[in-house]
Order: sequence, then structure tokens, then C-alpha cells
Amino acid sequence: MPDEATVRTWRVTTTITVPTWVATRPGGRSPEVLKFESRLPEQSARYGDIVIAVRTHQHPGTDSAQVDPRLALMELVADVVAGEDPMSAIETLEIPLVSMIDLVSFQMGAAIGVDQANVLDITPPVEVGDERTFHFFGGSPFGRFQRGIDMEAVRGQLLGRFPTTLDVDDTHDRAALRWFVKSLATEVLHDEFIFLWIALEIL
Repeated sequence: MPDEATVRTWRVTTTITVPTWVATRPGGRSPEVLKFESRLPEQSARYGDIVIAVRTHQHPGTDSAQVDPRLALMELVADVVAGEDPMSAIETLEIPLVSMIDLVSFQMGAAIGVDQANVLDITPPVEVGDERTFHFFGGSPFGRFQRGIDMEAVRGQLLGRFPTTLDVDDTHDRAALRWFVKSLATEVLHDEFIFLWIALEIL
């Protein structure tokens, strides 16, 4: 726990993507209106000293996540007591938040994604006109959910062309190619590293 003189209260708001479902009418009949609902309804729970709540995204049109009816944009909100640095709030929240997401994903049998987050100083007393520290993370600040960032270390062609031949005779080459393509398809930084490492080891 930081020194009392530097203790701040931070509100961490994290945008998540949750699988959706469509409620059917009695007898399994199709609904009169097709409406996709989040499989994680609004609720809250206390984990130690931290209360985590989930709510419908307040401004879905401004979020970076692609609009997909199979996914609902939701927000996880938690007030965290930490140090003066916004990153201290992320570090304090990381274990309970990631554990909660993992357990709920396991319970539903479907992955919950983390898109972005922001941290706002709400240390009382709060008055109109106060200037407060605000930090925005364009991607997930939580380690396990960090997404790969294209550094253009591997630069592909802008426009795809059918190959002149499909001959990839060596089984090692075919396996390495599959793992390389697998690394292109993942958005998780750790997985990308692992898949590329496997491709390199095969060669």
C-alpha cells in the first residue's frame, strides 16, 4: 500500500467484448424482434477490497471495437485505491480483474475480450472545476490481454495474388507455414510470439 500522502482513488473503466445470445419465445419459436443480448448481464461483486461492476457500454459508437451483433460492448468499472501513478491502479486491479474474466469465460465456455481502458482520479473531495489526472489506454493495459502491434517487421504484399504453384513438398516447410499464418490470425501478443517461435523451431 502506498504512503498515505500519495494514496489516490482511481476509477478504472475497461471496455470488454462479450458474446451475445437471442432469447426465443416459449416452445423455441423465433422472437418477434431479433435482439442480441449480452451473455454477461449487469451486476457487481466484491473481491477483497475491490468492487467490480459490469454495465452496458455508455458510448458504444465511440469505441474502437468493430460492431458485430455476435459481440456486446460492455464496461467493467472498478474504484481502486493505489498510488499517484495511474499505472499503480492497473497493477492493483490486474489480478482480480483478469481472474474474474478467466472464470466467467470458463463458466460460459466463451472468451471475453478486453478492448481498451481508461483511468480517472476520483480521490475525494471532488468539486466542480477540479482538474484531475486521466489516462487512456488504446489497447488493453492488462498483460494477458495485450494485443499484437504490427511493427512491420514482416511486411507482406498489399494485394494478394494466387501463387504460381502449390508445391510445398517439405513437411517441415508446410508445418512452419501453418504456424506462421496462425501467428497472423491472433491478436494476443503472447500467442503471436509463441506461434512464431514454433515456426522458427520447425525450420
